[in-house]
Amino acid sequence: MKTAIKQTSILTLSNGFNRFLGMIFLVALTRLIDVSEYGQFRYLLNIASLFSLALTGTPISLAKFLGENPGDRDLRKSVLVNSLSIMSSIYLVIVVIFRILYKDYLLLDLLLLGLLIESLYIGFSRGLLNIVKLSVFRLVKNIIQLAAIGLVALLSLEIGVLEAVLFFLLSNLVSLTALEIYRREMEFSLSFSGAIIKKLINYTIPVTLGGVGWSVLVTVNPIIIERFRGTESVAYYTAGITLMQVFAFLPDAMATMILPKVAGIRDKRNIIKPFLSGVGGSLLINALILIPVYLFRERIIIIIFSSEYLNLAPIVLLLAVGQISLVSHQLFASFWQGLGRPAVPSITISVGCAINLVASIILTNIYGIRGAALSYALSTSCSLILIAGYFLLKRKAMVEV
Repeated sequence: MKTAIKQTSILTLSNGFNRFLGMIFLVALTRLIDVSEYGQFRYLLNIASLFSLALTGTPISLAKFLGENPGDRDLRKSVLVNSLSIMSSIYLVIVVIFRILYKDYLLLDLLLLGLLIESLYIGFSRGLLNIVKLSVFRLVKNIIQLAAIGLVALLSLEIGVLEAVLFFLLSNLVSLTALEIYRREMEFSLSFSGAIIKKLINYTIPVTLGGVGWSVLVTVNPIIIERFRGTESVAYYTAGITLMQVFAFLPDAMATMILPKVAGIRDKRNIIKPFLSGVGGSLLINALILIPVYLFRERIIIIIFSSEYLNLAPIVLLLAVGQISLVSHQLFASFWQGLGRPAVPSITISVGCAINLVASIILTNIYGIRGAALSYALSTSCSLILIAGYFLLKRKAMVEV
């Protein structure tokens, strides 16, 4: 238990620090390229991120199967090479789609490759429960990006979108290479297995569908707000969502560890109580964070965003409820994924997605961003209630196994 708490603390701190460094990179980038080029970079990155949803299921599948067999080196090699073959095949299909739909397809190819490298390595390290690599990979990546930006500024060089994309890609590649030179664990064998690929795909499909549902749930509200209330209201709402990331640091770290730990424990009775204690602890800590965030919301908004964003103050509590529900759902999702039942969280998050889609259209039209925030809170709470209720319903059966 002490080891788990220590590992979670390390990941929580590293997640927060790495997000901060990532923000600095984007802010620094705005000083080196003009507004239109920065807008193009973020636009292309958003497109690549959207298509990368097709890749997200395989790294989670990789983590699950490695977590089940942590000491089997031959199986590790086989699962890794077969996972890479699946991701490469999906990547090539998306590359063809890029060439059909977008004129900047080469830049999108490079961005998507960077996202593939990152997700594959994080999934691999997660499966091995290698806390050092999970923490250091993004740290090294961010340091490389900031070093590149600093060198450009020092030498007064002119850069554009291509250079920004290359910084993104190469930082992932160099970080992976450096960590494997330090301690090599990624070993490949040309042992392609139809049976392993079938298992990976069967696990990956529901995970990917759940990832799509989660993404739509999180991203659809700004689109609906823009339709009914304009871009200014979008700015208030999205600034609030940015502020809500403070509630994600601890649950993100816990979810990273839960999947491989659950997969690796043969007797599931040994994980039920620690898991519920962890969920309770996460809720308690987020409740303690919520108190000052809510009480001093106006002051916090002014400090972080400026007084122009005070219109988001009335929706802080609703957004906090929505965010805490969403990240708590992710804890249960990781548990079910570790049990080899990824369809459970996929269904519950998809239900929340459907509720939010309908409720947000109705409530945003009537109440503006307050309606959108209420829809977000209601839909994520419903997803949490469903997955937690199903867990409690099946808890006795899991203990008896």
